[in-house]
Amino acid sequence: MTTRLFRCRVLVDGKVRCGWEGGNESAGEHWRETGHARCTCCGAFLELGEQLNCLRCIGWTRTNLIDITDCVAVAPSVIEGAAYRGMLLIDLLAMTSDGSIESAVQSAHPDLYRGVEMPWDPIPVVAALYGIEQTWREEFGHAARMTDATITSCANYLIEWTERAGRTVLGFDDDHATIRELANRLRHQVGVADDPMRGVNCFDCDGSLVRIYRPPTVETQRRVAEALRPVIAQRHAERTYGVVVSAPFPVDADSVSGTEADGLEDLWGCQRCQRVYEPSEYYLAVRAKLEAEAVEKAG
Repeated sequence: MTTRLFRCRVLVDGKVRCGWEGGNESAGEHWRETGHARCTCCGAFLELGEQLNCLRCIGWTRTNLIDITDCVAVAPSVIEGAAYRGMLLIDLLAMTSDGSIESAVQSAHPDLYRGVEMPWDPIPVVAALYGIEQTWREEFGHAARMTDATITSCANYLIEWTERAGRTVLGFDDDHATIRELANRLRHQVGVADDPMRGVNCFDCDGSLVRIYRPPTVETQRRVAEALRPVIAQRHAERTYGVVVSAPFPVDADSVSGTEADGLEDLWGCQRCQRVYEPSEYYLAVRAKLEAEAVEKAG
């Protein structure tokens, strides 16, 4: 069984790349021994030209911010539609309200507001984004906001400065996690979330495996094309000459799944370390989980 490899691409003496590679645990040891930089969000070794965080995590942060603005744009329609059905979306109303930022009265009289907010209350989007914006403005030396904070205005500022923050702000990993949580919760509230099917845990990092679909490899495409070649030839002959040419069923049809025939490979991947599991590897992971549960029950 193969494991995901972390490859170090740091230039040694400014001439050649380090070339080290290894699993998740040994990657941490290599980082501690050499000081070669890793992304603070996902742990991958940084490419040449990357600073503090990898471009992939920076891009994810920007995408989540864009999704936040999109979800906020459709939220009024979702709330109105639910009201017609006699439903009140308290969490969505709380997340998108403009009164989430602590007021001067609340700061001056905290006793009056003690116990109003509960630990399980949804995170107010405008307050969370405004807090991140204030941190970035101080970090970049920008002037304080002159207008009232709104979800859209805060998100637009963060989108504009995401790349610079990902390269220079030390707490970007916390901001990355906060923005991801806000985007995920908003997607669920407005009904646009695409929840993946979850499986067992990853061998490398114990993260959650989810079902993913990706374009098939060149080998898979060639195998599918070879298996379907007789059928394609038969259809071409029928359409061109009006005759039926005897063609056998694809010889490799049993090994070609419907998903692969449609142009996608059906695989499992880890949300945390991004390792992709082949079917045989995933079956081993399932077996390991079942064996561990059997031992736990027996004990």
